[in-house]
Amino acid sequence: MGIKIFMAICFVPIAFLMFGILYYEGMRKGNILFGVTLWPGAKEDNRVLGVQRYYKRTMQILLWVCLGLFAASCLPGRSSISLSLQMLWLMLVIVIFFIPHFTANRRLREMKQEWRTQARETGVPSMDAEEGAGDDCGADHSSGELAAEAGAGAASQRHVDVTAASRPQPRPFWKGGFLGGLLGFVPVIGELFLAGDSFFGWWSELVLLSMAAGGLALLWVMYNFWRMRTDVVSWHSEVNQQVARVRQYQWGRFWCLAVWENSLFLFVIWYGMHRPHQLFWVVVAGTLVLSALLLVQMVLTEGNIRKAYEAYADEAYWDEDEDAHWLGGIIYYNKKDSRFLVNKRVGIGTTVNLAKTSGKVFAIGAGILTAALLLWAMILLLATDFVPISLKIEEGAVVSRQFGEEYRIPFQEIESAELIGELPSMSKRVGTATETVYKGSFLDKDYHSCQVCVRKGEASYVKLETRDGTTYYLNDEAEENTRAVYQELLLRCYSRPEGP
Repeated sequence: MGIKIFMAICFVPIAFLMFGILYYEGMRKGNILFGVTLWPGAKEDNRVLGVQRYYKRTMQILLWVCLGLFAASCLPGRSSISLSLQMLWLMLVIVIFFIPHFTANRRLREMKQEWRTQARETGVPSMDAEEGAGDDCGADHSSGELAAEAGAGAASQRHVDVTAASRPQPRPFWKGGFLGGLLGFVPVIGELFLAGDSFFGWWSELVLLSMAAGGLALLWVMYNFWRMRTDVVSWHSEVNQQVARVRQYQWGRFWCLAVWENSLFLFVIWYGMHRPHQLFWVVVAGTLVLSALLLVQMVLTEGNIRKAYEAYADEAYWDEDEDAHWLGGIIYYNKKDSRFLVNKRVGIGTTVNLAKTSGKVFAIGAGILTAALLLWAMILLLATDFVPISLKIEEGAVVSRQFGEEYRIPFQEIESAELIGELPSMSKRVGTATETVYKGSFLDKDYHSCQVCVRKGEASYVKLETRDGTTYYLNDEAEENTRAVYQELLLRCYSRPEGP
């Protein structure tokens, strides 16, 4: 039950995160809705408002469906089956909330094309004409302020605010973020030089160092946000710079807080590593608090940025070419754009330019790696649960096997053997701990290290003590085989009273 609670705490917030991020797309981001640049009068168009209402209603239904499916995944008694279903559920959640968005994007594109056709037939100035007017206006107010990067033809252009791009970009929260990153290395140094050996041994230093390095990675992400080219949201350079400053400030604050929270979480993990019986709940509580903080901060950050876009919506420029480069409003594909990262039209943060080779490699690699890791975890869980565990006497040694040889303990190293009817209370150090299988390095209730490879629920287990002080708990899938190994140990090594 404990592992199911832990997985619920880790996985369920992902559904709310995906829902929250994409639910926002039912509201305009300046002059953009569902990744489509709106046309004159679209904001008041009843058909557009209907698409928004339908989108929000569909998203709410999908959220309840996802929560129901997760609850169903907890019903199987075997945790391996339950966890495997939850891995599939996670892949579903990552994809399913995008479906209503693609549908809404397609519908708005159709409405936009209908508007353009009607505008040409009735002689109403089209968006192309207004773009040209806006370009002249921009040149009059600030000569050279906007430049068009031409592609293969006149129809393929991307506007860049040269004036805004040439000005030095502020770097808010840089010092605070850097100090937060350094703080994350305090537990690493403390574990290496000050604290006594933890139950996890060298794994403690590795985990802490990896998480501290993750804090530095967040600083690198922050730096790349500052380096990104200023978005062109208006024909006036001052507007573009103001929106860019809001974006840099909001995301700078978010990443700075994330770095500090990661470092504080490191102290929580460090504390738990030296109290292994409390570690599970310490990690669960810390993860829950950290996830909630990041989620709330992300939503507030994106909300504040959207307010800035909305404040200048009336001055927004219309660029048909940009719409053409956003497939479904989500995937950016522009061969004439040299950038690797661009600000997302949909969702939070940045995305890659899939027209670049580096963008393709990154996106495909990330997708394959994510799917491979989830599938491998499923296969490993199911195999651990269903592949039999055996215990035999071979060539003067006790041998425990599952996927391969797990342990080989020569007779001469065995100090004592005992047949027990119940496993003592223990906590996992490194390995597997499900309702049916314990395998790996564990800690018993007296904080003694032990090596375990057992199928839980069997009637008896062999407990071995070796001359170097190591304790083993082993058994076979078949009760009679476990007892046979114990009896042979009694005959070959020594005599001990039998347990159950």
